[in-house]
Amino acid sequence: GRRWLDEVARSVKELRAAGTLKDSALRNGLEAAALLRFGLTGRPKESQEKLVKVVRTRTFYTFEKYHVLRHEPVGFAMVIVALGQLVNPRIQSRETPAGMRKVLEILTARYDLDPIRVAELALDAVSHAPDLNGSEEWVVGLLGFIKPSRICCVLGNMLIRYHDKKRSTASGLIPVVARLITA
Repeated sequence: GRRWLDEVARSVKELRAAGTLKDSALRNGLEAAALLRFGLTGRPKESQEKLVKVVRTRTFYTFEKYHVLRHEPVGFAMVIVALGQLVNPRIQSRETPAGMRKVLEILTARYDLDPIRVAELALDAVSHAPDLNGSEEWVVGLLGFIKPSRICCVLGNMLIRYHDKKRSTASGLIPVVARLITA
């Protein structure tokens, strides 16, 4: 086994000298002992520490990427469930705009959701809730976590969406827009 490894080391050194094999390709794919044998590093401990750091960093970013992608639909589902409580009269009587806004803020931050999309869902819920029908207290209370300059984008997107689908605008959306314009 050792003789074979020596032959591989010699071949790698020849390929490196000829310029056909890049050092970066070797560093990414080989262990510290092999790097030392191929002459890519002087001290085994130093190369091992660098390799561990690179692997941990790559693993962390890969995990975070798929973690966010996996949890975003779950976050929106939880937002929809929370907003669905506004339609239920028994739960609606116990819920306050500030409490619902806090829930939306927490879900938006926890699942890294788009706040504008969350605001659109909240406005849809308020405009379709039978007892609220665009109540100013609820509209202003729910949209407190959105920057005021972005609220017009949210309302514009909602109105365009109804227009593009050739549907009539939700009856509760008109009072919502009117109250936000006057607020």
